[in-house]
Amino acid sequence: YVVFRHFTLGATYMIDPTPPNDAGKTSERRILGGFAGATLGRFTALIENDSINDRSNDTLPQLALAEVNYLVMKGHNVKLLYEFYDPDQRHDGDIRDRTSLIYEAFPYAPLQVRLGVRRAVGPVDDTASNYRKYFVELHAIY
Repeated sequence: YVVFRHFTLGATYMIDPTPPNDAGKTSERRILGGFAGATLGRFTALIENDSINDRSNDTLPQLALAEVNYLVMKGHNVKLLYEFYDPDQRHDGDIRDRTSLIYEAFPYAPLQVRLGVRRAVGPVDDTASNYRKYFVELHAIY
């Protein structure tokens, strides 16, 4: 990756050998990803795209993420997040995506409180992939 004052650009590549299956055959998963980020005043943005070649089950998944953060004031952030997942690029109609609007507060350094709403959209016949969720999270870092 390369980092500049207001911009970051990078790529990743990974080879992950998989354990032998029932027939004793081994395989591997290859992941290629690229990402970029930028900061402008109180705004920070990040995009990432990952392609996976999973030879163990012969699929071509693709994942993508885009987020924009706005620093309201010190310790208070609003985030708009979009996540995309295509389990196999060779098949139509199996795409899933999520959009989230999240408020984050950091009362002090090791504690984060998150309030948000998330809307997920997936295949029409998959009710588990289609929902709207409101959530509250507490993250403690020690």
